[in-house]
Amino acid sequence: MTSTTVAIHAGAVITYVGRTYCVRKFVSPEEVLATDVEAGEDRLLKLSDITRSFGEVADQEAERLDLVSIPEDDWQDAMERYRALAPLLGLPSRTAAHVKVVADELLVSVATVYRWLERVERAGSVSCLLRKRRSDAGMKRLDARVEVVIKEVILSDYLTELKKSPTAATRLIATRCRSEGLPVPSKVAVLARIDEILPEERARKREGRNAALAHRAIRGSMPGVDALYAVWQIDHTPADVILVDEQDRIAIGKPWITMAIDVFSRMVVGWYISFDPPGALATGLCISNAILPKDEILGRLGVEFPWVCQGKPTMIQADNAKEFHGEMLQEASQEHGFDMKFRKLKKPNYGAHIERLFGTFAKRIHELDGTTFSNTVEKGDYKSEKNATMTLVEFERWFAHLILGEYHHQKHSTLGVSPIERYREGLSGSDKFPGLGLMRMASDPYKLRIDFMPVLRRTIQPYGVVSDFIYYHDPVLDKWIGASEPGNKRKARDFIFRYDPRDVSYLVFWDPQLRQYFRIPYRNTAYPRISLWELKAIKVFIKDRGLKLENEEQIFLARKEMQRIEEQARSDTRSRRAGKKPTETRKKRMTKERSRLHKVLPPIPLPSDRAVAVTSDTSDLSSVPSAANVVDDFSHLTPFEER
Repeated sequence: MTSTTVAIHAGAVITYVGRTYCVRKFVSPEEVLATDVEAGEDRLLKLSDITRSFGEVADQEAERLDLVSIPEDDWQDAMERYRALAPLLGLPSRTAAHVKVVADELLVSVATVYRWLERVERAGSVSCLLRKRRSDAGMKRLDARVEVVIKEVILSDYLTELKKSPTAATRLIATRCRSEGLPVPSKVAVLARIDEILPEERARKREGRNAALAHRAIRGSMPGVDALYAVWQIDHTPADVILVDEQDRIAIGKPWITMAIDVFSRMVVGWYISFDPPGALATGLCISNAILPKDEILGRLGVEFPWVCQGKPTMIQADNAKEFHGEMLQEASQEHGFDMKFRKLKKPNYGAHIERLFGTFAKRIHELDGTTFSNTVEKGDYKSEKNATMTLVEFERWFAHLILGEYHHQKHSTLGVSPIERYREGLSGSDKFPGLGLMRMASDPYKLRIDFMPVLRRTIQPYGVVSDFIYYHDPVLDKWIGASEPGNKRKARDFIFRYDPRDVSYLVFWDPQLRQYFRIPYRNTAYPRISLWELKAIKVFIKDRGLKLENEEQIFLARKEMQRIEEQARSDTRSRRAGKKPTETRKKRMTKERSRLHKVLPPIPLPSDRAVAVTSDTSDLSSVPSAANVVDDFSHLTPFEER
């Protein structure tokens, strides 16, 4: 199984462009000095190039496991093993006694624990701990009367303060079965039933309520953040500024910013800015952008300031908004080696760092043309729409200069140094901090992105698959037409599809046999690309006219009619210049601009498309001008303060 993480540290042996290197040291947050093992020559390697090299190898191997295909009970088993093994991973003083404690906890042999440790240290994922599933997995094959005996003995003798061992419970079960003329179950079968008991319940009944607390998840507590990448915080906020569309320069509304920061250094590690409402997609894109190298994002924006952040955190802390609570985000985070934790309700201090930073940036946004300020008192008689001048791309470029050109290099009032300086201290060490000395980087960028995409489950029919009345087909689906669920021939098999809400002109199909992803386009390829939000707007348009949506043709005919109405509304531009109020609402203009922005997105490259490189951003590069005369001089800047 392909690893999802590659650990870069002094002494690490890695493969880069087909050659083996031994990492000697970090030269900077962006580069390491490594020795070519065969040639004996030293070479500087960029971390972003290492990530790209590992990604190309993962693409060639092709086989990938989709998280949604894993049965829930199997995933929970793997997670229980991972949690038990986690304290031993990378522990320099690990002894056989430590391993024996974990083996007893998991009711397996010491040799098994060593095999699991080796597997996790190599692959760095939860899914590597999945057991091979038999065709009869989950089915209890013992006599029903024997199952009753096992259950009764577990309740009456094992789950008591006497704390009888599993072996003792097995002997009692064997005695009862013999006395009742029943087959005697094996110890493995008994252990399997004991293993089904929740650890908290087991501890509560055998050791008392206080002991059970040790097995209860810690909810909302904030671990120490005395190390780089120990804790990230992520949140959404609307920007207090009205932006204009790129075609007519008409005001369309506020953008949303999804941003992640490293609490230790206060560095902004990633963001995602769009007109799309906050949700799992924006969260996933922000996390992916934060973990992966930033070369493509900086190139798209035409920004030349350094952005050294890349790699995986130990934990990402989010608030309790519903968009952070999806199973997709939780499972993808676990698979890629970090935890997604949620702040305590009514405890705003747990998200204070990123919220204060949003407040600081808001002050700068209030200086822009078209700002709405933070309230009506501050705004007064200021006409935000009339003064709006920036497009979404221009605003993101301005935001990048604010973060990368100013904030990262200014003295932070709490840290006493700039965020970039604290980041370097956290990585390489200083008199105050020992230094992380290790960077956990994504070894499969494509899998990272795909795991954070929304999921559909569909059966495959002769016409392909259908979603929201739109039909999709590709010959790769044909062998699965009419397939039934394994072990249940009467039930049609559900297959896993991923999709990008910004472009629903294709689905991403996971072939369970080949374990590869394939792009499945519209069955009628003449139809134009649309986003999920545009599709919803079309449905509303049809419903408002008293019509019932019955087929895909209606969708695209309605879209043509909406375009005709929009073309007529273009005269609003001239009306505006003449001092007249446009008849097209701002909400409609925003929907139109979001649709236009989504259309310039190229599809996410798949390994099956033979893509040789994976970009960390999918926006159009051709229409973005390069930055002009960027000066790396920050002497004139004043300190950033947390409010």
